Amino acid sequence: FKRTGQLRHLDASHNNLKTLQMGTFENIRQLELLNMSHNKLEDLDDLVFESTNQLQHLDLSYNFLRVLSYPLFRRTTKLMILKLDHNNILFLHPEIFHGLLGLVQLDLSHNFLRGLDYSLFSDTISLKILDLRFNSLLELAIDVFSELGQLTTLILNENSLSALDP
Repeated sequence: FKRTGQLRHLDASHNNLKTLQMGTFENIRQLELLNMSHNKLEDLDDLVFESTNQLQHLDLSYNFLRVLSYPLFRRTTKLMILKLDHNNILFLHPEIFHGLLGLVQLDLSHNFLRGLDYSLFSDTISLKILDLRFNSLLELAIDVFSELGQLTTLILNENSLSALDP
């Protein structure tokens, strides 16, 4: 992508990509929408999105991602929509979403999450739609949603929750 500096939308969905390395998007700093869905992504370099600070919409759904490590989204502070559904995510680093103050929609459905750290959503204060359906959630930390004052839609169906704390 060396001579594509003005590129704003990139759709690389429905390919056979298995990994994304640091520097992949280095020359497309104006990128606002990135669709990498329906690939075979298993691994993302922790710094792959380091130069994508204009990114507003990121779709990584329908891949084979298992773990998302911090600081993966550290520089994507303008992100509004993040789709991580239909992966194999087992664990989310407690700070993975820190700095995403403008995030409005987060889809984590159809993964294998068993629990959520109490501080996971502490910075996502603009979040309106949170989809956690079809995971393996057993319980929710008591304050996991406490910072989500803008939340209008919370989808928790098809999990293994045995109680909902006040």
